[in-house]
Amino acid sequence: MRILLCYATREGQTAKIAERLTDHLRADGAEVRLVNAAEPPDATALAQADLLVFGTSMHAGGLEAELVNCINAQRDIIQHKPRAFFLVLLSAATRDAALREKWLADARAKMDS
Repeated sequence: MRILLCYATREGQTAKIAERLTDHLRADGAEVRLVNAAEPPDATALAQADLLVFGTSMHAGGLEAELVNCINAQRDIIQHKPRAFFLVLLSAATRDAALREKWLADARAKMDS
């Protein structure tokens, strides 16, 4: 299986997670191309992949612009491919359960819009 994993990162945590996922997928026999959305993949790379995986973090209530722009620019190809998405929320690590639930609810609302 050929997987293209495209991520955007601000502080490096999403990059670490993307690299770890890449290692696990390769260990399972997948051919993985890891791409930073700051240098987005071209249409050919997207079209050649059997699975597209996107990952980003959320800051100040918004997803990283690099990934949003990458997806919007190649929407015609992406919408016809199997795909997955992961979101990194460092705020989810707070010990305050009520605050964590509020932040996660905000993130879910952003994802649905």
